[in-house]
Amino acid sequence: MRRIVALLAAAMLLSGCGFHLSNSGNLPTVMQRTYLSIPSGNDGLVRELRRNLSSDTTSVVDDPTHATATLSVISAQRLQRVLSVNNLGRPVEEEVAYQVRFSLTSPAGTLIAPETLTLKRNYAYDEANALGNAQQAGVLYANLQRQMARQILFRIEAVGRHARKH
Repeated sequence: MRRIVALLAAAMLLSGCGFHLSNSGNLPTVMQRTYLSIPSGNDGLVRELRRNLSSDTTSVVDDPTHATATLSVISAQRLQRVLSVNNLGRPVEEEVAYQVRFSLTSPAGTLIAPETLTLKRNYAYDEANALGNAQQAGVLYANLQRQMARQILFRIEAVGRHARKH
């Protein structure tokens, strides 16, 4: 009984704070069964897109012949550059970027023509800690992949909202 009361209390607290499960209600209806065409080496992006596209109304399929839409990642690249150097010419601040070119098609035609999204983050570079710098960049790239999946979904949702208005 205590467990039920605790669950009900948690549900009331979560609903009161504005928390809600994400849904894909704004996705175009053609995305009921979406195939992901993504170059290998982008496991984090694939995982996030699969998670974000799986709902009561949409699913990700592994066979393109069973798909109602195809989300294609044409390219995905990690970029890194030095932003600033100290008086000895050594890096002090670096920038990591994650750039994805994608498109969305269905048997009826192109929903999103190929377009590119880029996300960037800066971090302080410590020349005495090369391993720490690499780990920090890795964490930032993983975060950028999660954010990129959401940005792609936001773009697709915009197409879905536009399609319902017309």
